[in-house]
Amino acid sequence: MPNNSKIDLTNLDDIEIYELLLQDRIPNFPSGFWANRSVEEAKIVAIKLLKYLIDERLKFNKEDVKRQVSKMFLTKHKLHTASKLFGRSAIRYIICAYPEVQYGCVCLSPRKGMLVY
Repeated sequence: MPNNSKIDLTNLDDIEIYELLLQDRIPNFPSGFWANRSVEEAKIVAIKLLKYLIDERLKFNKEDVKRQVSKMFLTKHKLHTASKLFGRSAIRYIICAYPEVQYGCVCLSPRKGMLVY
């Protein structure tokens, strides 16, 4: 249940805001959290939050990521809106967050110029 006391988010960084969200101390990201950024900046923040969740909070290994990360997982962990930056695709989001790890067959479509799985 969200805490009804007012929390000043002014001086908090993105991870601190996300942590409050995960703790249900705030009901959702603050107004404009995603919209007031360029798409590239929003993607950088989205990747930072996903890596924080997977590496720091959940301490997943590669196999955990393969088995558990899905659209439902992103919704449960309040990253559904962030996944929209990656076409609402959990796999695209993961690949962008961890380009050095091979999470399946990824190639560039010559006609569409986009990733195909």
